[in-house]
Amino acid sequence: MEGQATLYDYGNMDTEQMRVMLRKVYMACSDTEHPDWDEYDQAMIDQEAVIVLIAPKRVYVSTLFLTHQEMKTDGLKFKQLF
Repeated sequence: MEGQATLYDYGNMDTEQMRVMLRKVYMACSDTEHPDWDEYDQAMIDQEAVIVLIAPKRVYVSTLFLTHQEMKTDGLKFKQLF
């Protein structure tokens, strides 16, 4: 993948904005909500979590794992978080 990467952490973000962004990232990767959001928020602070968002300019796909039909019908799907 090629593109512009932006890093977000508690050092360059308002605490509340970072909390909301981390929850959005979690939900984008999960089918269910976290069972204890307060615990999750504290763990992200304790672990000094960083979010890396990439605005893709080019995406390279290995066709070794995709059939022609899959490439034609499914393609790549990106989820916009923010």
